[in-house]
Amino acid sequence: KIVIVTTEKENIDKTERRVNLPLIANDIFHNTSLQNLKIKYLGIFPAIAFDKFSNVFTNNNKKSKEQILNSVTKFYDNYPTTNDIALDIVKKINNESSEFVKII
Repeated sequence: KIVIVTTEKENIDKTERRVNLPLIANDIFHNTSLQNLKIKYLGIFPAIAFDKFSNVFTNNNKKSKEQILNSVTKFYDNYPTTNDIALDIVKKINNESSEFVKII
């Protein structure tokens, strides 16, 4: 039996933090460094997101503010919650149990 412990607070927080996405997009448009973005917006995204997906947080292709906002919003909407991660693990266990469960 697997029990997922998470709170609605995570989902509410994610909805409330959405208002910061235009600010992030504006800073990216103005070429704010990745390090400064991480310091300023840590909590909206986890630190690992800035490092692992740095292409989302840089404007190397000279995109417009709207294009950047669309990219950041898409990334934000698709970034998994604790519940999303747990459900993916459960699906893997159910589909490929031989890899996760071994009888000795």
